[in-house]
Amino acid sequence: MIWVIIVVILVIVLLFFLSSLNEDKNELSEQAVFEKFRFVVNGINQSAFNSFGKVNIIDNRSFNLYQEGQNQIISFHYSTGSLSITWKYKYYEKEVVHKKQFDNVRNLSIFEQQKIGKIMIQEMDNIVEKHKESVLAISESPSLENYEFSLVDFKVQIEASLRNGLNESLINAKGNPEQTLVPMIMDLVHGFSERLKGNYAEVNREFGGVNKYIGISEHDYKEVIDDSCTLVLKEFIV
Repeated sequence: MIWVIIVVILVIVLLFFLSSLNEDKNELSEQAVFEKFRFVVNGINQSAFNSFGKVNIIDNRSFNLYQEGQNQIISFHYSTGSLSITWKYKYYEKEVVHKKQFDNVRNLSIFEQQKIGKIMIQEMDNIVEKHKESVLAISESPSLENYEFSLVDFKVQIEASLRNGLNESLINAKGNPEQTLVPMIMDLVHGFSERLKGNYAEVNREFGGVNKYIGISEHDYKEVIDDSCTLVLKEFIV
């Protein structure tokens, strides 16, 4: 008798699973998965990549969000009404991974999608902060202790990140009227500059190495950003 009950339960679970998969299939035949969760993606993209992240489709249920040359990647997988997000972040070649599953996400409002994005961002911020402290605390590597901030490398990184982001945005805006491109470029550069300027304390930790700081004042730091953004802007607006 007990085996009959077990078999019945297994059949019910299997039928429910197959029904959920079929429901997924119907949903995703009408809308790509990254479009279905675009407000989650947009929020995380803004936080992780200053909105310059690019979507790479893996299959009809999965995709990655990344930016070339950056030290993190976020993977999304949707199945049976649940969304799994895996966020990988590398610091001094040491990787930390945060994975979280959100259930019952078939019909989310904009607010609910934004809430999921904020939850992931807040949790990942805490995880990354602890990861950095752990890496710096346990490592006795001379490459970390003798690390010196390079202003030239910093400027190159700023310019490369902004340049890549603008190129991707122009590709996405292909076909738009030419007169709309210049305002779009200027808005993107301004937003990129303001977000980076607000990260002075974070850059101190990121580039300063063990118990060190980058060695320039916040005022000079912002001037470096202005100079780099102006240089890149001139490349795109003749």
